[in-house]
Amino acid sequence: MEPGTHVKAEQRVQTGVRVVIMPDRESRAERYRRLAQECLKAAQAMSTQEGRTTCLEIARSWQRLAEQQEAAAPHQPTGDNKKQ
Repeated sequence: MEPGTHVKAEQRVQTGVRVVIMPDRESRAERYRRLAQECLKAAQAMSTQEGRTTCLEIARSWQRLAEQQEAAAPHQPTGDNKKQ
């Protein structure tokens, strides 16, 4: 894939939540935070406590990854500022 090419991949998981990945438009930390938010939304839609708990645990993991990524690369540019 050429640098600067934007790809949109869509996948449906068992919960019916749509996952969209756009690799060149956001930093890793931003992507991890977005995924955490999607997990929080999915948790609200779960009909069982076990499903909600699982989604919340995954959201926490994405949030921790975002924080770790920012600590490791605090000045990483977003997709809009990247050199092509």
